[in-house]
Amino acid sequence: MKGSIDIAPPLTWSRQQLALRIVVAAVFAIAIAMRLYGLNGRFDFDGYDEGVYWQTLRAMSAGFSLYGRIFCSQPPAFPLFIYPFYVSFGSTIVAARFGVAALSLLGLAGAYLLGKALAGHVGSIAALVIVVATPSYLAASQTLQAEGPATALLFLTVGAAFMWWQHPIGRRGASFAMLCGVSLALGTLVKLLDVTAIVPVLVLVFGRLWQIRREAGCRTATVLWPIGGAIAAAAVASLVVLAPILSSLPAAMRQVVAFHIAARGAVGSSESRNIYVLYHFVIDNAVLGIGAAAGIVVAARRHDWRIVPLVAWVLVTCTILLMQIPLFPRHAIMLIPPLAAMSALALHDLPATGPMQHVTHFSRRKAAVLLPLAATLVGAPWFYVYYHTHGIRTGSSKTGRAALIAADLERTTTPDQWVITDAQFIAGLANRDTPPWLVDTSSVRINSGYLTVAELIQAASDQQVHAVLFATDRLARTSLIGFHSWVAQHYYPLRTYGSGIELWIR
Repeated sequence: MKGSIDIAPPLTWSRQQLALRIVVAAVFAIAIAMRLYGLNGRFDFDGYDEGVYWQTLRAMSAGFSLYGRIFCSQPPAFPLFIYPFYVSFGSTIVAARFGVAALSLLGLAGAYLLGKALAGHVGSIAALVIVVATPSYLAASQTLQAEGPATALLFLTVGAAFMWWQHPIGRRGASFAMLCGVSLALGTLVKLLDVTAIVPVLVLVFGRLWQIRREAGCRTATVLWPIGGAIAAAAVASLVVLAPILSSLPAAMRQVVAFHIAARGAVGSSESRNIYVLYHFVIDNAVLGIGAAAGIVVAARRHDWRIVPLVAWVLVTCTILLMQIPLFPRHAIMLIPPLAAMSALALHDLPATGPMQHVTHFSRRKAAVLLPLAATLVGAPWFYVYYHTHGIRTGSSKTGRAALIAADLERTTTPDQWVITDAQFIAGLANRDTPPWLVDTSSVRINSGYLTVAELIQAASDQQVHAVLFATDRLARTSLIGFHSWVAQHYYPLRTYGSGIELWIR
């Protein structure tokens, strides 16, 4: 009809937006369910660190400060971020793990931004699904360790940086720039490995500045002020996190920086082991590796320079991981964000005209389906094994023995009495605290000389200490053999639970 208004395009657009939002909401719902399932396992998910962080949170609840009375060899942001979840949801290990699970969702938001900036809505959905289907990221999202939140903030940092690249000016550009600055600062204060994100961020910033210098009529100031805002936002975020520990900054430098330098010298070089860890990460995440390789090929075909910051990010991350001593498999998940980003870049439109245009779009549609589908199919058996293993560990003899020891500790001590142990998780199960300066009795701390026999004896002489639990070989190793002899003279044995597992009380 003459004069009528065609409303089909807006309806089509609205339907596409609605479908996109439904898919994103569904993926997030699945991710949340995957993270909540099994959080209540009464065993140490990683074998040691969960107990350390649990005792750190308990010491914070008792009024002790990080780097003051509490020994902490990591930057302060992780325990500070988890603490509100811990005290708000019951001060249990489940509450602490819930905090990790909640923070890990920031990584999904970051993956969505990163995929959208690199390949539009197709890339955003693909990146989101790939990350949800990555087994090692799920494990890090349920374990009371810093790597999960740190990886989440890596995603958010570089996702915001690429979004700023697309919208470098105005309020939108300023918002993404400041989000990038804040998440980079917070991520580095969660885990120092997050400093690797500065590489792609700086490449994007200098690339944009170089571009505007070549464009006539483009004012540099319009791009510079969002960058300045990002730097200011990062500084403010850092000050907010560091404010609670300003009085303990010298101690923080000793425990976070000097400690790791000493640990590096004590442990020694282990390049072959580090290569082995990275090799197994690549094998276990083959779909990510294949997607990243496809991203490099596609970017090279269309001369898409955005692959440059991503490749540089991977290379710098691998270099730092190879230098990391000691390197644990959980550290390698820092490679997930750059590999996922390169995979998303493979889904961007290829330059094609004429008859090849339909072939290109068809190939892109296939890749957009096949890559997330492959990640899901490969990940699904692992997820089954992961949850099934948790069920087995719940009923295992080791978990039962830990519960028995915890029951004995709870029966023979009062809540205000401390326990010295190399199994901090068991002390948490008993609702008991370790001395705050002994929340960490790791092998690295012992080998580096940051925990000595004299210090252990001094701690055990404290009237608030009522029990000593030898549950691993850490406190009974040769370098600390004098401590066991001292305990045998000043405490009496309550029970032996197996070879080297002894509970002594006053």
